[in-house]
Amino acid sequence: MFYDSSNETFVIERKEASYEALDINKAPEVAPHTLLTVADPISGTTSEENLHIRVFWDMSVVEVFINGRTVISTRIYVAKEGGATIEFFAEAAVGSQKSDSYLQDATVWDGLKASEK
Repeated sequence: MFYDSSNETFVIERKEASYEALDINKAPEVAPHTLLTVADPISGTTSEENLHIRVFWDMSVVEVFINGRTVISTRIYVAKEGGATIEFFAEAAVGSQKSDSYLQDATVWDGLKASEK
């Protein structure tokens, strides 16, 4: 999953995580999303809002909420023996003049602790 600032889109790649079955859609899910610029009425300064992503993953169903305005719901089928991992990172886009990308916060909650059968 990543935000493409040059195209103002949020992308979920599914090709690597999917089973090898031919009948499963492995195309990326793409949604338009623009980060808003906010002006401070007192100082007159402007700033771009931070990217805030909430991901809910339950077996094969993935729901991604971006800044409370954009939602992508999809399915990602992961081979059981390989499992899946979640990694958090931030990096500036290649060729981007902005180099201030950083991961502000990341939290994983496994409160349900679903047991495997």
